[in-house]
Amino acid sequence: MTNKVYPFNKVDIFGLISTLITLFITIRLGAFNGFNFGFTIGFVALLIAGASYTFSKKCNDKIFNTLLFICIIALCCGFSVISNSFIKFLSFIYLIFICTVFFTNLSANNNCDGSYAYILNSIKKTFASVFDNFLLPFRSIKESAKGGKAKNILQLLIGFGISIPVLCAIIPLLTSSDIAFGTLVSSLFENSILIILALILSIILTPVFFGFLFSLKKEDQINNNAKNIPDKISKVILNTVLGTTSIVYIAYIISQLAYISKAFSFLLPENYSAAQFARSGFFQMGVIAFINFVILFICSVSVTKTESKKIPASTRVLLSFLCLFTVFYISTAFVKMMKYISLYGLTQLRVLTSVFMMMLAIIFVILLIKLIFTRLKYIKAIILVCTLTMISISVIDINTVIANYNYKAYKEGKISIDVEQIGNLGVSGLPVLVKLSEEKPLEDNYYVVREIELNSYLIYDMGIASIEECTEEKLVKKSIFEKNYTWEQARIALDKFIRDNPGFDRDEYFLKFADDEFVGYDDYVYDEETTIKDELTEEYNSEVFSDI
Repeated sequence: MTNKVYPFNKVDIFGLISTLITLFITIRLGAFNGFNFGFTIGFVALLIAGASYTFSKKCNDKIFNTLLFICIIALCCGFSVISNSFIKFLSFIYLIFICTVFFTNLSANNNCDGSYAYILNSIKKTFASVFDNFLLPFRSIKESAKGGKAKNILQLLIGFGISIPVLCAIIPLLTSSDIAFGTLVSSLFENSILIILALILSIILTPVFFGFLFSLKKEDQINNNAKNIPDKISKVILNTVLGTTSIVYIAYIISQLAYISKAFSFLLPENYSAAQFARSGFFQMGVIAFINFVILFICSVSVTKTESKKIPASTRVLLSFLCLFTVFYISTAFVKMMKYISLYGLTQLRVLTSVFMMMLAIIFVILLIKLIFTRLKYIKAIILVCTLTMISISVIDINTVIANYNYKAYKEGKISIDVEQIGNLGVSGLPVLVKLSEEKPLEDNYYVVREIELNSYLIYDMGIASIEECTEEKLVKKSIFEKNYTWEQARIALDKFIRDNPGFDRDEYFLKFADDEFVGYDDYVYDEETTIKDELTEEYNSEVFSDI
């Protein structure tokens, strides 16, 4: 494979240059600006450039490709909304995965249509392209030049490639040695160091990314598709395993009917706190779901098929029961979590576990439908479900959802609210903190104001040390590419706090309460199990917020 070359034509030149440019935009505006609005702009441009280059008329699954394209753009838009770094990291990792599936499918390089091998083939081709073919485009350029083709283009690319590192070395030296030249360069290219770093990274990553696209474009691996696992295990053996497992599950359901019914009726069993009830339900569900998925996969792909290439009817019945039991068990764990949330509100972990359980339940429903309707392209449906799940926690900023839900439940008298937890949500929690500050005089809102002050540094570079200095010039983020929707909403809320409290002096305010850090804390913070009486102020109870 390493010795293969292909004709390098004008379309390939377009692909190479567009890859370099869009990678530079993605790195400079996105990666160097905190993966916010700039990353959305850059990655969408990179996606469009890659899709335009790799598109093949041989691909006959245009509906699925269109859905994936829309979903990837929606996932990119999530970076312009969310402020949660962990969710951004998950979204970025998933974005890489789903793009490999999209480009492999768009270039008609995936013949494993609808089965689990579809995913394996996409991953296999990606790794093969990255490690085996990142020099393939340049070998093809060299070979085309030998034949008298694209000689001028080759020379242009060589000259361009050589000039970049030379300029990267010369320009910083000239700017540091001459003030006039340095001023000229800095006026033309703000943050020139970041530009140079982005350019260097783009040059390094372009062969990797374009090598992947080029190998797909030339169908370099069309005969290297992953194969299905051969079916060799007798249905008698597998049915025995499935039957034994099903009997145990039935016995478990019978022995736990009271416990499960309490879960569905929102009643806590004796000697269980809401946290223990929800925590045990989730971890039990996770282990059971994983075991059942492994059993389901091994049995469905390894059992000896009938003459019509289908899973034997008896095996399908047992596998269907396995799916139904898993969905039922996930639903009980989900209801336990809803009980916990109804008592103590939302946290990031509670949201993510709830979304994960819903996604898992839908996946097992899809597998159940696949057992009934054997022609269903189940793996594509699962891909879409996982992608939509990632979009839901990206485009809908969960930190903002948590803050708003807890505030609404607090106002309705359903829960108490933990000010410190709202503050830990960063800019997403600022609008709610400002609302809490308006409920009573600032003198009775020490902890609320403290959290506002801590998070104000995310908006203004001096926080609210001096309200008069909170101007546009003092904003932490000045570039539009560094901002996102959540950050803008936080700035609007903080500006409202500044307008409503023109005489606020941070140092004077916090010095006043330095000797009594428990003032007003009991109005918001709570615990599900214990109430600790404060030794300093007997009229206030301080409770510790617990998480799952």
